[in-house]
Amino acid sequence: MGSVGKSESAMADIVTGINRIGLKLDVEQIGPFLENHSKDEAMRRFTILHEWMIRANAWTNLDGVILTPKLIGFLSQKGDFESLLGELDRYREETRNGRFKIDNEIQRELEFKRFVTSSNSSFIHPSTFPRWTLIDPVPEPDDLPRLFSELEDLPPPEEQQYVPSEQDLLEVKRAAYEAALFLQMLKEFRDHTSRPIFVVGNERYGRQWVIEPIEEHLDDGLAIRYARVNSGASMRLTVPRPFSREVVRDMSERMPHLVIVDGANWPRRNTYSRPERLHDVMRCSRAMRGYANWLVAFNDLRAEGDVSKYQHESSLPEDHIPELRKWYEFATVRQELREWTTPGQTYKVTVWGPELRENVLLGDIDVVRKHVELAGDRPLAVLANTNIYREKGEDIASALKGTTVHYFDEPNRRVKETIQLGFGSHGFETRVNGPTTASFVAVMQRHIKAEVARLVEHPSELSFPG
Repeated sequence: MGSVGKSESAMADIVTGINRIGLKLDVEQIGPFLENHSKDEAMRRFTILHEWMIRANAWTNLDGVILTPKLIGFLSQKGDFESLLGELDRYREETRNGRFKIDNEIQRELEFKRFVTSSNSSFIHPSTFPRWTLIDPVPEPDDLPRLFSELEDLPPPEEQQYVPSEQDLLEVKRAAYEAALFLQMLKEFRDHTSRPIFVVGNERYGRQWVIEPIEEHLDDGLAIRYARVNSGASMRLTVPRPFSREVVRDMSERMPHLVIVDGANWPRRNTYSRPERLHDVMRCSRAMRGYANWLVAFNDLRAEGDVSKYQHESSLPEDHIPELRKWYEFATVRQELREWTTPGQTYKVTVWGPELRENVLLGDIDVVRKHVELAGDRPLAVLANTNIYREKGEDIASALKGTTVHYFDEPNRRVKETIQLGFGSHGFETRVNGPTTASFVAVMQRHIKAEVARLVEHPSELSFPG
């Protein structure tokens, strides 16, 4: 058999052997070992390498190792194999202890796994929907080796705080005015009932721009809860899971009033069945429609499946509930809630806004609002939208003039940080460029809170638009 035949036979035997032990290498990675070592020695090294890779990638986390061509070249050289692996261990330990040297080619290659793994997470902002990228464009997998080779030393980390623009500070007046009106409604409601009230801030608008700015003013009888129902992910029959087991059990036991708050942008003329009446319609987000659907499931259990006990008080069209009760999400949520609720009184659902109107656009469902007084001890679930849909006119409050409805929604549209990739004393590192979305929220909340506090001291400046 010629040398080429022997080489091909050795390669075939090695491929069979490494597949048997579970080591994943391709022909290009095997070749350098066979060039410098016998088939038996190469296989011995692969067996030891397999055990080392298991330890190196034990937790399948950022700190593992990918066998790059340069690492294969290092490990396939002649010499004591255990010593070569020991050198890699030493480089990894030095990196973790802040002694990374960018000019050490092998120590640098050991960071490629962290770079690749981060490309699946660090390039995408984790807390937004839809999620937006921190690097634009997000690199393709085949381009990662080139990008990695181009990484350079990073400057020391620097934290930048957001500096509000003149328009931001103008918009603070509107946000604080709307939040203060909501606070006023809550306190009046509290004063006219003996039942506790759960004030639920929907993540993110209701929480960030309504409840958190008024938290310090919510005293006895007003308990704060936070929940998340995403408008962008809420369809007509979506039944979310906004509340924890503990909150649901508390609701079942005490039936507190619920006031769930969120914001909503202008109704879209091309999606409303009666665009000529948009000026006379209250707006509730699709998230609020999700809460309304969830309340159907909760009420259905409380009523032991007797729809007649709650259907007319759901704020949903009567023909919506029979269809909803057949939807799979309704069934799964109802089964979950069954373990946390007991039969009893149901919630009467209503909507609230600073400007009350006869018609309500609940997500994209057109309903007629029934007048419900926010008082008494009949358990109420109030779907509240604090936004005032006026931007112009002589009759609007001065705090609203020159401002934009729903301005602070999706704060990452206003400020969106990016990240810089490179190397530091701990190997592959990242830096934040510019102020973060979180900084924008924190800074603007401080201004809104200050303005809310001023309005609380001067309630004569507050008046409901309608």
